[in-house]
Parts: sequence; structure tokens; C-alpha cells
Amino acid sequence: MNPNLECAIAEIPLSLYHQPNFPTDFAPSTWVRLTKSLSLFSHDEAMLLCQASAEEWVAWVPDFGEVVLHLSEFYLPSDCN
Repeated sequence: MNPNLECAIAEIPLSLYHQPNFPTDFAPSTWVRLTKSLSLFSHDEAMLLCQASAEEWVAWVPDFGEVVLHLSEFYLPSDCN
């Protein structure tokens, strides 16, 4: 990802990513984009496996493995909406 874009994204309040009153289109096997890479070597996208709670999903990140993600940590890419 472009470093300038990463800085711009980092300045956006998390409340804009996660709107609990709005419906989401998340479902198992959906590929989502991470708001921040989990490591230097992992990808910036994840495949949702199952919902862990009202605000968390278990996901698989290539070159990282399984992880529990909060809704504020991922979003649907604009080309998937």
C-alpha cells in the first residue's frame, strides 16, 4: 500500500469504518481489506471464516494465519460493493 495513503487512512476516525447502526454485507468466505497490515510480511486482505460475536469475525490472512478481527479492522473494498 502507498505510504501516503496509509497515513491518510490512519487519520480517519475508526467510527467512520464501523457504523453499528448500519447493515453490513459480511458473510463467511467474503474477502475484505484490512485497515492495517498485521505484519510486514502478511497480506492486507483477509477471508472471513465465521462470525465470533456481534462485532468480531474469525478470518484467515495469507502469510499470517487465523485471527479474530473487530469490525473496525476491516472493510469491503469499493470494487466489491
